[in-house]
Amino acid sequence: MGLVLLMALLVPLVMWLLFPSMRKTDNLVHGAENFISEQFARVWDNGAERQALAEALAKEFPLQLTVYNVAGKALLSQGEPCDEHGYINELAVLKEGVRLGSVRVCVSKRWSGSHGHFIVALLVLLMVIWKTSGKMARHISQPLTTLSSVASRLGHGDLEARSGLTDHKVAEVRDLARTMDDMARRVQKQLTDQRELLAAVSHELRSPLTRMKVALELAEAHDQIAPRLLQSLSEEIHVSDKLVGDMLASARLDFHGLECTSLNLAEVVRLAAQRDLLPVELVQLDAQPSIRGDATLLAQALGNLLDNAQRHGKGVTALRVHCTGPWAYVDVEDQGPGFATDALPHVFTSFYRSAEGGVQGLGLGLALVQRIAHAHGGTAHAHNREDGGACVGLRLPLVSSSPAT
Repeated sequence: MGLVLLMALLVPLVMWLLFPSMRKTDNLVHGAENFISEQFARVWDNGAERQALAEALAKEFPLQLTVYNVAGKALLSQGEPCDEHGYINELAVLKEGVRLGSVRVCVSKRWSGSHGHFIVALLVLLMVIWKTSGKMARHISQPLTTLSSVASRLGHGDLEARSGLTDHKVAEVRDLARTMDDMARRVQKQLTDQRELLAAVSHELRSPLTRMKVALELAEAHDQIAPRLLQSLSEEIHVSDKLVGDMLASARLDFHGLECTSLNLAEVVRLAAQRDLLPVELVQLDAQPSIRGDATLLAQALGNLLDNAQRHGKGVTALRVHCTGPWAYVDVEDQGPGFATDALPHVFTSFYRSAEGGVQGLGLGLALVQRIAHAHGGTAHAHNREDGGACVGLRLPLVSSSPAT
């Protein structure tokens, strides 16, 4: 659109220049001369760029350019030799009102005669295109430079870096900027979550290890280990083992380490119940749903659901598998006080603690359940039951199901 508008303006300009009744050549020549002067002022302090500018102008236009310093000493000369009858003018090179030097411009007589008006028009046209194309190039490259800078800052650990180009008028730049900023936010959140996880798990592991140390010291002070101490050690080892398992499962999710195969969800649930020594009468398999999933991660999620019911819900009252529509459900019901009012929206938030007490979404356990569900294309759910207690579970996409046998 910009190029179309530019040509729409330039074509009438050329026509205006070519027809005597429409032209004001002196003004156009003055504009061209100002353009040359401004370009030299821009690169004056850089000898290489000044030389390149003179070479480019002399190559593109029928000019001889001689550049002088403020003392009148010739610094460089470019272009074909120009006879004394050609169009000659000396242009002052100024920067912020200070004279830096001058540029002598000479257009040969063979160009400045009968074809002079045409050449002036052509010069102005080419110079305008040249200047406009430079601005367009900068306009295009500036967002790319900004995005490159943001990528470099992110690579050096500045996770607050953002492009600021999400409202750019060019759709492609806007989409790229939004993608990069979204990536930066996700990376920042992931690293922040990992730091919080490391700090929290370090604290949680230190507690059972300290208690085990105290228990062992007490045992050493006696001739034999009391059954109560053995039970305490067993419980602390279980807590530590669960924390390590949760960390390993979280790491697999972070690095997309799922190994999905065809699974019978009822069989996965039955094995989880056996590992947790759950009475058979509490396991209700209303369907034999077939799903695709990672058996290890799903077992970890089910173990966390059962552990949550045991620790915060005063024990499991039912472990149920059923299907509705295209979904397979696993529900774990308990007989505890249920979720506090302010806790329900945060049940699956890591390290959240309710101000009202009751069953809470604490630690990594339930948060990991939700992450495992999402990794399998499903969701986690939690609600208070009408007859007391809570129900927490998974909803997973169904491949096929058949009635329970």
